[in-house]
Amino acid sequence: MDQVWYDGTIARTTGDIGIELAMTVTALLYIPLRHLANSGVVTCTSMACRQLSSRRS
Repeated sequence: MDQVWYDGTIARTTGDIGIELAMTVTALLYIPLRHLANSGVVTCTSMACRQLSSRRS
């Protein structure tokens, strides 16, 4: 395969940071969002959520 790939300015200086960025964002958002979901502020209406809530009761 003879293809020329575009290298952006960040990739030229640091390399691929996609995995590191995804892990950082996940680590920062998971705990607060999980706390909101467990406190009842955020509710879920999907079938999977209803099944989980009926098992907890």
